[in-house]
Amino acid sequence: VDSLWRYFIDGGTGNPLLLLPTGAGKSLTQAAFFEECLKTYPSVRIMCVTHVGELVGQIGSGLLKHWPEAPVGTYAAGLNKRQVGKAITVGSVQSIYRKAHIFGHIDVLFVDEAQLISRNAETKYGKLISALRETNPALKVIWLTATGYRMDSGALIGGEDAIFTDI
Repeated sequence: VDSLWRYFIDGGTGNPLLLLPTGAGKSLTQAAFFEECLKTYPSVRIMCVTHVGELVGQIGSGLLKHWPEAPVGTYAAGLNKRQVGKAITVGSVQSIYRKAHIFGHIDVLFVDEAQLISRNAETKYGKLISALRETNPALKVIWLTATGYRMDSGALIGGEDAIFTDI
C-alpha cells in the first residue's frame, strides 16, 4: 500500500503493476488502499474488475472483512448483483465494459489477474478503460497479478506496446 502511494506521490503517471505472489494478500492490499483513499479523499470513486464472478465475490468479501463499513457495491451478472452509486464498485468486466457510463466519474480502476490481459485495446478491458477515460481522462489504472510473465511473450512490463509501465 505504501509503495503504491509513493508511486503516485513521487509523480508516477503510468499504469503500475502490483506484483504480489499467490497468498500474499492482493485482496487485503486492495482493501487497505481503498480505505486509505476514501478516508483521505472522500469524493474518490474506485472500481475493481476481474474476469470471474468467484474472484469478484472474493474481492468484495475481503474488502468487507477488512473494512466492514466500506461503501461497496457489486456489479456482476453471474452473482445476480447490479449495484450502482457506491464509492467502490467491484465487478466483472463482462458485466461492466458496455455500461461504464452508468457509473459516472471513476478516479481509480484496479484490474485483477493482469497476466491475462491482452495488449489489444479492442478487448473488454480496453473498451472499459477507454469508456472510463471519456469521463475522466486522468483515470489511474492499477493492475494486480501474482504472475509477472506471460508464457507466450515474457515479462508484463517493457516493450513498445506494453500496457503496464512499472512494477
